[in-house]
Amino acid sequence: MKTTKKTKFVSVTLAILLIIQLIPVQCFAVSSADSTSDKTENTSIEDYESPRIIAEADDEREECVKHFMNSDGSFSAVSYIDPVHYSYDKYRTSDKN
Repeated sequence: MKTTKKTKFVSVTLAILLIIQLIPVQCFAVSSADSTSDKTENTSIEDYESPRIIAEADDEREECVKHFMNSDGSFSAVSYIDPVHYSYDKYRTSDKN
């Protein structure tokens, strides 16, 4: 079997590309002095204070979901398998709490 120069070139090129694919992408990363990671605050997970629950958001009640207002202004939802509220005019708390 004769191998031509074109076949050798293609096989060598494919071999090189396969080897390059194995190299992690971080090896090609370039760091600069003014990167955004240098400008951010270095905070650890221990410094993070999770928000506290202030109250239940009664107007957001669903049959199997309770919504809570947090100290940072955000809301949290807790989903239950069984109904925790029943519909009597509006959802009211059942005795299952």
